[in-house]
Amino acid sequence: MGYTANGQLLSRVARCRYGILAPEKGRNDFDGVDVKDHAACISISSPDGIHPHSAWLAHNDLRSRIDDAIKLGANAIIFYNDDPDKADDPPADFEMKLQPCSVPVVFLTRAASRSWVRMATPWWCTRTSSARKRPGTT
Repeated sequence: MGYTANGQLLSRVARCRYGILAPEKGRNDFDGVDVKDHAACISISSPDGIHPHSAWLAHNDLRSRIDDAIKLGANAIIFYNDDPDKADDPPADFEMKLQPCSVPVVFLTRAASRSWVRMATPWWCTRTSSARKRPGTT
């Protein structure tokens, strides 16, 4: 992927929902998530999906999500597609239009996303707050 830096990495994964930092909307997907020295796992979608009338349209830029995660200490970025009806995998020439960043960046295709996200560490395992509990538990 065109954003990526060259390198190899073995890292823990931190699930960061959409990777959106929007204080003006009261949203911080990194709140309570320890991304320092972790690969930030970020959905390419937004809280209300991908469409031209999204309330999150101003935050759909993947580069700003990458930069925010790096500022918080992420050592890699893993994008995945959890909105397969609205979002396509990047085209083959996608990489030619981008400037690389300082960490490895990968994009899981739709097929890889389905299986990988199910197998990935549950979101509650990467939270820093002990007050958060697994959904469905007491």
